[in-house]
Amino acid sequence: MRAIAARADAARWLSADAPMHEIACFRALCPTCKSEREQRNHTRANLLRLLDADFRIEAYCTGCREFWAISPRERAMLGQQLSED
Repeated sequence: MRAIAARADAARWLSADAPMHEIACFRALCPTCKSEREQRNHTRANLLRLLDADFRIEAYCTGCREFWAISPRERAMLGQQLSED
């Protein structure tokens, strides 16, 4: 029952008003090489689902060939960016 309630509360990613299937670009700092890398591997809808469910959002560094979870600060900035779009 809780899962159904959580989905109903987190359904903002189902909005017909926003371009949900477009790729949402954001930047994340690679913890290995300390370079800021542009991320282009998620749709807006997917990122909103991950944020709303508090799931891990992974970024990738093409230089290091490493994946990592974005930081809480990057998650907050991403959430703000997506709500402004």
